[in-house]
Amino acid sequence: MSAQNSKQLLLVYFITLTLASKGETPDFHFENFTTENGLSNNEVSCFYQDKNGFLWIGTKFGLNKFDGNQFQSFYHNPNDSNSLSGNQIVDLLQDENGVFWVATKDGGLTRYDPLAQHGKQFDQFINSPENPLSFPTNRLNCVFNYSSKYIMAGAEGFPIVLIDKKSLKVVRWTAVMDTSDLFSLFNADIKQQLLWSPWVHKIKRQNDTLFISFLSATIVYRIVKNRLYNPKYNPSIEADPSGILTIPDFCIDGKKIWCTSWKQGLFLQQDSFFNDHWTISTKKFGDFNDVAKAVSNYNQQYLLVASASTGLYLIDKNNGKKISFRNRKSEPYSLASNQTTSLFKDRDGNWWIGTLEGFSRFDSKQWQIKITPILSDAFPDFTSFSIFEDDENILRICTSDGIYKKASGEKSFHLVPFEFRNKLLSTTLIHEYAPGEFILGTELSFFKYYPRSETIEPVPEDKQFNFHTGLYDFGTFQIRSMVSDTLHQHPVLMYAPLGWGLGLYDLVTKERFDFIVNHSIKNSIGNNLSRKIIKDKMGVIWVATSGGLFKWRGQSELINDFDSYFHIPNDSSSISSNDISDIFADANNHLWITTIGGALNEFDGNRFTCYRADLPQSNLMYGIYADRSNRFWIPSAAGFEVFDRAEKRFFHVRVFNSTIMLRPPAQIMLDKNGTMMYAAKNFLVSFQPDSLRFDKTFPKIYLTDFKVMDQSIFQTSVYSNLRLPYNKNFITIDFSSLQLSHSSQVKYQYQLAGLNDEWFFEDADGKANFMSLPPANYTFKVKAANAEGKWSDALNLVSFTILKPYWQEWWFYMLVLAVIIFITWYIISLRFRQILRLQTVRNRIANDLHDDVGSALSTISLYTEVAQLKSSDEIGLKQILTKISATSQEMQENMNFIVWSIQPRNDRFDHMVLRMKQYAIEVLQTKNVQVQFEYDEKVQAIKFFAEQRKEIFLIFKETVNNISKYANCRSVSICLERNGNQFRMTISDDGSGFIYKDKYAGNGLHSMNERARTLNGIINIRSTPGKGTVVELQLVV
Repeated sequence: MSAQNSKQLLLVYFITLTLASKGETPDFHFENFTTENGLSNNEVSCFYQDKNGFLWIGTKFGLNKFDGNQFQSFYHNPNDSNSLSGNQIVDLLQDENGVFWVATKDGGLTRYDPLAQHGKQFDQFINSPENPLSFPTNRLNCVFNYSSKYIMAGAEGFPIVLIDKKSLKVVRWTAVMDTSDLFSLFNADIKQQLLWSPWVHKIKRQNDTLFISFLSATIVYRIVKNRLYNPKYNPSIEADPSGILTIPDFCIDGKKIWCTSWKQGLFLQQDSFFNDHWTISTKKFGDFNDVAKAVSNYNQQYLLVASASTGLYLIDKNNGKKISFRNRKSEPYSLASNQTTSLFKDRDGNWWIGTLEGFSRFDSKQWQIKITPILSDAFPDFTSFSIFEDDENILRICTSDGIYKKASGEKSFHLVPFEFRNKLLSTTLIHEYAPGEFILGTELSFFKYYPRSETIEPVPEDKQFNFHTGLYDFGTFQIRSMVSDTLHQHPVLMYAPLGWGLGLYDLVTKERFDFIVNHSIKNSIGNNLSRKIIKDKMGVIWVATSGGLFKWRGQSELINDFDSYFHIPNDSSSISSNDISDIFADANNHLWITTIGGALNEFDGNRFTCYRADLPQSNLMYGIYADRSNRFWIPSAAGFEVFDRAEKRFFHVRVFNSTIMLRPPAQIMLDKNGTMMYAAKNFLVSFQPDSLRFDKTFPKIYLTDFKVMDQSIFQTSVYSNLRLPYNKNFITIDFSSLQLSHSSQVKYQYQLAGLNDEWFFEDADGKANFMSLPPANYTFKVKAANAEGKWSDALNLVSFTILKPYWQEWWFYMLVLAVIIFITWYIISLRFRQILRLQTVRNRIANDLHDDVGSALSTISLYTEVAQLKSSDEIGLKQILTKISATSQEMQENMNFIVWSIQPRNDRFDHMVLRMKQYAIEVLQTKNVQVQFEYDEKVQAIKFFAEQRKEIFLIFKETVNNISKYANCRSVSICLERNGNQFRMTISDDGSGFIYKDKYAGNGLHSMNERARTLNGIINIRSTPGKGTVVELQLVV
């Protein structure tokens, strides 16, 4: 490969510059996009820009929406009707309603409404051979927005098809169509043409004229107000063998139409006046010898033509001269492929070139940078150091190979090597210390240099101070920086040998002084790894090293005496880092110092002020160079940081190809015209910094996805109401920006209002993750920086709410409070009822004791008095004493029962059953009455309250006592049973019975009824004279 064809790398900075003037030959720089960037397929067929500014790219497999940085792809899914109808996209448009119409080569037409309900956004128009009423063909060539009512589609082997936008009715054209139908819009000449060539390639409109190209036609037809413009043909031109048979693409240029064809060449159609009438001629233009795939107007002078195999062309409309742009594998920023397919110019002036290997973007307004190869690919890369331009405009690049030299007007560089003591020298700098007098710095030492003869000679050395080694005896004495000065009225050279501190050479006395680290000297220089030496406006020498900044103050006595400036932790007035790469002294004698990792520092003589770039890697700064617009150009690990000294802020300029990044020890030279130059690997890079103009517009930020627990809910019904439960609090928000011109430079800051007030920096990825968000209302805000580095106003991108768990809601607090109040009330109420119940029990016990015990005691007292009166009557006394004994026993029994009934251990009913049985046997067997006592085992588990047990037992006791006293029976049957929640006690005898009348019942029977009501039960007494009595108690348990 020749030097002229090697590595002419193209760099895109996406920074606005004045448009190329008319007649000026443009220099195209491309940035390429392929499937590696997210494109669905590399075979690009068409482009379209929608109303919002997004770029749509049709490919052989899928449709892509592009914002300049991110792709969103759409495909045909045979199992999903809500998808594209086909994957081979050939054309698309957006109508006035915001609906997209997509023409395909394998699936007919698709209607896509992005604002429709999710899942119902696509309508497919597909041909089905089984359905004669289906869409007429699947192989479309173009789609056209004919009117507010109709969409027009051009197809292969079929005339034009119209689709009603509202009803979605498809109207086919046929030869026998009624003239009152849709195609009465066209006159008979147009219908005849459709019959003759039912294959439409392209439809375009200009003002009120339609332009249509067909398969079997040598011209582009013009339809003016629904009538075919049909001048006569020029027969001499029709017979021209260069005539074309089909026109797949064309562009309108006033009265001219530039056409492509399926055969080689570019063709021009124009009207001409011939034999007293207008004719149309179509003939080949120029010597374009490839198949043209697309053609567009670039400007008034040039056409832009995409070729099938030889790349992209600018063709002069006047003389047919060509400028070609091709893909070169060694140039990553050349055209994506030489097999180009389509062309498109967006509203920002960007050109998009489709190829079979992706697509290329070219910004005609971009800031230009020139890359000139120094060596061909056959030579290994060299290390570059510095560039020098003399008064005769001869460039000399100091490199590890020697000096590469190119005079003004020469096309290439040639190498000038230098040797000393049979050793090839690596040249580092050229220093002019007096008019016409030069020093050449090398990695060995420095030499007297004679540019005209390209020779060197050692510098004479009469005496050395601080060293006993000669200037050329070190082996390595790497000269990286040098300045001229005058000391003691002698011209001197001050130089910075890497690793050897500061050096001084007296050009008169030929004496050399070296100042290195010397721990025995209090104020000696503190670091030997010197990188740069400068003389400020006051004549003071400053030395930048890897271990601090040093000011030499030993000029008067030529001694090792320096002021030192180091970084002091937690002291913001100190320098930000000791690892210094470069120094610059401005007109105010302020020092500007770049550091590796510590950003930029300004020193006013008293304190240091640090200025940091946005990108962390941008603070790895390798040098500082002033342009003529009051700005510093600072090469960094991320490209260039341009520092505006007036506004005290950075602008980032990205270098897209690492091959031409400036890397140490390379340095920039500013020539007499203000052009900056540096060497990178085997290339000379040059640019005009004063032409830099930043685009001040802000990118349009938009939301691309919203994920909850890593599941996307974007454009779903859930997204319409973002009120999320407390356990769905892991949120991912994806966002991007619409910036087709310089999208790769977009930077973001985002904030989640409601969480904190902090803004987070995001470099182009557009993703924010939030984990374990507490319940609150949130608003996600984003700011974007433009190319100038300014930040936009905050945009509220999306708001959502993380709901509180129910136990943190106000109504739950109120409910808990109500429950607590209720429970407290219930406990107090229950306690109060228990107290009342106990009080009632006590009262009843007292009443029972009063009634039973009091009555018995009264009776005993009465009988005692009677006994005293009848003490002389032994028989009467005996009877009285017998009654006293009986009454005492009865009182004792009642007392025992009362005590038994209130004891907790007798709560179980089975204890009561045993007592009832025992009582019945004791009372009735003394009367020779047989007792049959039966009970259901289920009654034993019943728990009655003490009061209930007492009332049941007293009913039982009263019944048994009445049987014992009055029944005169021989047997008694007692039965206790439970049926569900019903308890029944039945006592029957076979005694004399009686006539029961409730109205006239005695006190005993009345007491039994009252006790039954107390139990919320009923008592039934059935008795027949001579047949016995049945007493039945029923109650609910």
